[in-house]
Formats: sequence, C-alpha cells, structure tokens
Amino acid sequence: MTPQPRTPLSLGLLVFGLLSAIAISVAIWKPLPTSEASQSSDAQKGLPQNHEVYERPALRAYAKALADQGDAEERALRQALGDLQTRGATPQQKRRLILRSALASLRAEAPHMRSLPVRGYDAIMNGVADGLTQLQDTGSHWCRATTLATLTRKNEGVLLSTIIDDMAQSDAAYDWALSWVTDILELGSQARARPVRHGPRTVADEAVVQDFGRQIGLERWEVALSIAAFAQAEGRSYRAMKQALAAIDVCELGQTLEALSDRVPEAVRGRVMAELGPEIFYGNTPYVLYLLQGYFFIG
Repeated sequence: MTPQPRTPLSLGLLVFGLLSAIAISVAIWKPLPTSEASQSSDAQKGLPQNHEVYERPALRAYAKALADQGDAEERALRQALGDLQTRGATPQQKRRLILRSALASLRAEAPHMRSLPVRGYDAIMNGVADGLTQLQDTGSHWCRATTLATLTRKNEGVLLSTIIDDMAQSDAAYDWALSWVTDILELGSQARARPVRHGPRTVADEAVVQDFGRQIGLERWEVALSIAAFAQAEGRSYRAMKQALAAIDVCELGQTLEALSDRVPEAVRGRVMAELGPEIFYGNTPYVLYLLQGYFFIG
C-alpha cells in the first residue's frame, strides 16, 4: 500500500521545487495520439525533417532524442505541429504543444530511472539547479513560494498549465526545458543498453542523508530557518502560514537540495535516487513526498 503524505501537497512542491511539479505533470499529460496519418511519410504530409518548428537547436535535439525512442512519437508530434500550423497557430501555441509532449515523454523513462549510473542522476539534478538559477537570476515570481502555493490550492492542472504558458513565452526557459528532457531521454536510452544495479536503500542511507542535511542546514541557515518557520506556522492559521511562505525562496531551496545531493557519498546517492527516480517520473507524487519527508525531516 502506498504511504500517504504527512504534509499538504503544497509544502511538498515547495521543498522539492520543480521536480514535484514535473511528477504531477507526468501524471496529467498524455502522449500525443498516433494515427495512420501520422505514420505516413513526411513527403506525403508536406512536413520535411527541417520543418520550421524544428529550427531551434534545443527542439531539434529533443526531436532526435524522441525519434531514437521510436518513430511513432516523433511523427505524432510533427503531425500535430503541422496541423496547428495549418490552422494558423501562434508560435506560443506550438511551444505549448511541444512542452506537453516533452513532459509526457518523461513517463516512458520511469522504469529506467532506477538503472542510471550515478553521474546520470547528477546530470538530472544539475539540470534542475541550472533551471532554478536561471529563474533566480531573472527575479522570477516562480521563486516565490506563495506563487506555487496559490496555484496548487486551485488545481494541479492550473499550476502546470501556467508553468507551460510561462515557459512558452521565454526563449531561455523553453530551451532549458527541452534540453533537460532531452538529457533524460538520452540517459534512459543508456540505461536500457547498460543498466546499473544500485540495490535497495538502507536505514543507514537515510541516516547519512539526514546527517549531511543537518550540516548543509547550518551553512545555509536562512533556508533552514524559513522551512522551520513554515513548519511551525502550518496548522496555526492561514495568515501565519502565508507570512511564513513569503520568506521561502523555492529556487534557493532547490539549489540547496542539489548541493546536498552532491555531498552525499556516491553509493548512497545511487541507492536513494534509484528509488526516487522512477516514482518521480511515474507521477507518483504522494510516495515521492513520503520519501522526501523521511529523508529531509519535512513535516
């Protein structure tokens, strides 16, 4: 039986930053439908390989990685984009379709996330940290915990649609998202060809992660204090929680988790990420949050 989370979904999203949002998105977004029409040749459909929507390097790399997983998904994407273009869609509408495709493609990689080498897990975490740094450098409202909490209370679909809309408007965010998903697709291919077995996590692993967590909490005391203040305010009153949320920088939190991951010994990191990775990409958010609460004393 899947354990139930001990804290609200909004807190889990805050602490895990964008990774938990991605976990939800994988559960929501479905692959584009394939059909006989999408299986036909590019020449017949008037959609050459260098179709204008593929001119951006990050998109070309994503389309190639998608095609390497099997032609059907890439052809379906190209067909859907061609249909949008025929209807006079805006560039942002095309980007939204592409981003939904990218998020949906992650789910197929879920079974292989337990078999990556440790450097693969590091690449995923580093990619998240890069994206959060980009948001922080631009003063993005996504770094404010109140933004995620407000949207999550409304509806998980609203949160993700809003994230996708924002990414579609920004060249830098759009390229980052596609590059990050492309890296994961390529890592999944490597795991299929050369799987790495990490073994189950142990009680000692959890203690090691918690010990390093305490150390980094002392170094990044402002982050630790903001989380502690929220934990104390939770359940007292909406006003108290809102005030505590205003002090939380989600981007700084995500970077702190990435820094923690870098410090944990490689063997421990491999076992922890081998357990977390599949659940994140399956979209099993409650179980992801349950694991994180155990590792990081959340709640």
